[in-house]
Amino acid sequence: MVAHSARSRFSGLITRVLRDTVMAQVEIQVRPYRFVSLLSSEAADEPGVEPGRLVVAAVKSTNVSVQIPDGRPPRRSAPIGEARRAG
Repeated sequence: MVAHSARSRFSGLITRVLRDTVMAQVEIQVRPYRFVSLLSSEAADEPGVEPGRLVVAAVKSTNVSVQIPDGRPPRRSAPIGEARRAG
């Protein structure tokens, strides 16, 4: 395994991989939480990026906020790497 300076590391199971020609969405179940990672389709084509595979999600990121300009104050959004309970 390559050493990274990621702040948080979470072991989990890949539950779904959705691919198109450019990007792939990889869903990882970590206890009661679901992580979603977007990566290039080329990276997702690496051996082992498939449902049922045990992986480590290494997280190092800044806060990402999505706001809808409808006059309401925005809800607090989860930074990438901050998981929310699935369901």
